[in-house]
Amino acid sequence: MPAPCGIMAARRQQSAPLHDPARQTWHCTQTRHRSALPQASRLPFDNVPMESSLQAALRRFLQAHHEVDLVEAVIDTSVGAPWLNLWAWRLHPDTSLDEALAQADAAQDWGLLEDIVDELDSSTFEIALAGVYPHWPEAIAQGDQALIRMLEAAAAGLPAHPRILFHHVDAFPAISIRPARG
Repeated sequence: MPAPCGIMAARRQQSAPLHDPARQTWHCTQTRHRSALPQASRLPFDNVPMESSLQAALRRFLQAHHEVDLVEAVIDTSVGAPWLNLWAWRLHPDTSLDEALAQADAAQDWGLLEDIVDELDSSTFEIALAGVYPHWPEAIAQGDQALIRMLEAAAAGLPAHPRILFHHVDAFPAISIRPARG
């Protein structure tokens, strides 16, 4: 399983991550790939608690996409353990996100939301959530609350911000982390 290095994980593919469950940290056995990156691109994840690295990944994604209309944060367990997938969406002109969400909820079909948006970027299966959901699936509510707090904190202080929705794959309704721009 890859380290929870967020959207920068691809740059570390050849660096073998080791998980230290006692300290809830990740260590990389090789640093030559990371040290070859420009200073601003270096990852601050070595020997950092998992929650901090997760918060950093969330903050980076939201900062990079603070001008989109919608960020969708989805818990996906299709590969067994929980992962956080993020999408940055732009709404089609003259469409209503609230109407599309109401229709998607009524029909239990996320495809209705996808009909009114264009994907600008995504981060899928790069952010592992074993540290947020250590007792999956027994303690889902506790993990959800921790992740929602992290999403709120990552979005705080952005000059312009998208609406942020959180949900599990095929689960309804979505939880609005941040309302639409006013």
